[in-house]
Amino acid sequence: MLYSVWNTGARRYDYYQAVGSLRDGVFAPKASLPSGGKLGVAADRAGRPLPGGAKLVGHGDHAQGVIATRNPGLALGMVDVGVTGKALLLLGAALLLRKVTK
Repeated sequence: MLYSVWNTGARRYDYYQAVGSLRDGVFAPKASLPSGGKLGVAADRAGRPLPGGAKLVGHGDHAQGVIATRNPGLALGMVDVGVTGKALLLLGAALLLRKVTK
C-alpha cells in the first residue's frame, strides 16, 4: 500500500510503501476533525499513522495512496488520554448510563 506524508521542509510529499491493505486492518480508527471550533488542520496532523516498516520510495507534489503522518501521537482522531483520562471517561459513561436507564 502506498502512503503520502507531507514533508514541510521540502514542501512536497514523501511516498512510502508498506505491506498491508485496507482489508488487513493496518489502519488506525477513522480520522475525524479536531474539536475546539478551529477551522483547518496542519498538514502533519491530517492523516493516519504511518505503519512501522514503511520504506521511502519517492517524492512528489501531490499525495498518492493514503495520507499519513510520521507523528502518530498527532494524527487526527488519535488522543492519548492516559490512565486518569480513561478513568474519567469510564466514570462519565457510567453516570450517563445510570441517567439513561432511570
